[in-house]
Amino acid sequence: MYKYFVFVDQCIAPKETAFLMPDCHKTYVMEEEEIGSFSIGWLPPRNITYKIGESPEFIPDDEAMPWKFQSTLDLKGVPFSGKRALYGGGGFVAEFGVSMKRAYEISQFLRDNNWYDELTRAIFLEFTVYNANTNLFSVVQILVELPTTGGGLVSNFVHTFRLYHYAGGAAAIVAVVFQVSISTIQRNLF
Repeated sequence: MYKYFVFVDQCIAPKETAFLMPDCHKTYVMEEEEIGSFSIGWLPPRNITYKIGESPEFIPDDEAMPWKFQSTLDLKGVPFSGKRALYGGGGFVAEFGVSMKRAYEISQFLRDNNWYDELTRAIFLEFTVYNANTNLFSVVQILVELPTTGGGLVSNFVHTFRLYHYAGGAAAIVAVVFQVSISTIQRNLF
């Protein structure tokens, strides 16, 4: 899962409506996205020095990483067009792991530490599933765009494809022929 958000205090609420909505936040624009690194809970990064012999506070990567921006190149991503904006392909990433228990723990940790808040403009949830009975993979991407006015716009994309073209009896024959060919080549070389 990864998110995009905007800088704090980017606009000034009109004085006529300030009593209704004192905070004002801009909509997401790719060129103005936040790309900094933070400590847990969106606090400024810690600049702590330690004396010799002291050990620094250890924060596991799965807890620290959601607050560190990762670029499009880091994530090997591409820009993505949603209903409200074009998103750059990088972002703040939280990995849920492979077990439901671990995913729930990370989700709870993110909620407890305000990972998504009023500055969040988009959250992507991406995962891949495999059905062994049909030999099909499905890559699922769910996007929730959060406009400044509240609410959310949900988009989902599911791409299903066959990655392994040989299954069943044909796969066994191909595997045996391949292994015999490789062992014959190795015997001839050595």
